[in-house]
Amino acid sequence: MRASRLLTTLLAVLTGLSAQAPLSGQVPTEAVARPLSIERAAWLTGCWRMDDGRHEMEEQWMEPAGGAMLGMNRSLRDGEFRGYELLILKPRDERLVYEAHPSGQAPAEFASSHVSDTLLVFENPAHDFPQKLVYHRSGADSVLVGVFGAVGDRQPAFEVPLERIGCIGTALPQPDGRAALELRGAANFITAYPAIPHEGMATAVIEIPAGTNAKWEVEEPGSRIAWEIVDGSPRVVQYLAYPANYGMIPRTRLPREAGGDGDPLDVIVLGAALPRGSVMYVRPVGVLRLLDDGERDDKIVAVQTVGPLSEVTTFAALESGYPGLTDIVRIWFTSYKGPGRLESSGYGDEEAAMAVVREASEMFEAAAGH
Repeated sequence: MRASRLLTTLLAVLTGLSAQAPLSGQVPTEAVARPLSIERAAWLTGCWRMDDGRHEMEEQWMEPAGGAMLGMNRSLRDGEFRGYELLILKPRDERLVYEAHPSGQAPAEFASSHVSDTLLVFENPAHDFPQKLVYHRSGADSVLVGVFGAVGDRQPAFEVPLERIGCIGTALPQPDGRAALELRGAANFITAYPAIPHEGMATAVIEIPAGTNAKWEVEEPGSRIAWEIVDGSPRVVQYLAYPANYGMIPRTRLPREAGGDGDPLDVIVLGAALPRGSVMYVRPVGVLRLLDDGERDDKIVAVQTVGPLSEVTTFAALESGYPGLTDIVRIWFTSYKGPGRLESSGYGDEEAAMAVVREASEMFEAAAGH
């Protein structure tokens, strides 16, 4: 078969790069007496990048779940897209298997010959090129990827230095060790996503994960989510943690002339906690009608499309199937700012919720001149 582009993108990216002293390709082997857990490779979790000004490569790995890790990478040269690869890492026969699905090529598998907290080595001697892949953890936030093999009489060896970068939903620490105060998105949180991707659905950007108290919000013009600063300090809600995920719906606005607060429409996403910065489709099933210091502050109540609440399609089903849930949400949102600050006139159903989303979407588009 044709030479696999396992990290082919690496070959495309690295063409023309000045040669570095490559990894030798000689690595220790590790006898494995018991099945390897995917957790041994968990240090790869996150987003990684190499950019020398002309060549760029990004690779992302999801955290272990269900006994596997999923990854992907892409490469650019002079700003032009060069290729991509989908990756799966999973245990099999007392080894970890690296399964690669490069763009335009047949998949290939490489079995681990060494697994440790700083080094992962995968080999397939029968493969045309490469025959060996090495991930070497060279620092807390750096990884060297080595690609080794033979092509005819040549034995090319490439080394790609990757540095950790922030993923969507991941905020990196500041140099002084304090928690990060902002999260930048891959696209504009306010304008890049549709308010209503499908009938009966809405797009949600998660600003505050369920179970947390730090008050983050999307800031204009929408390129980042930032920790709200009050009197020089990051704001922390002085109440019980948020009972659900909280965020905003892109391309919506409730202007003050319509009785709103001028901000994007708020959304409460019920279900499991979601990472800050997540962008996802949700199903609106109700609207909590609130007044905040006299301003309209409606909050859409929505469910995730996977998980224990995914079968809920109506407000009546939410109340009958999950007794007390809507009371918890209403009491929390009318109480967390203190007595008398927020007033509620109750809930509207799923049709009322979608009407509010459509209204706020139309107001945004009208203001944008669309």
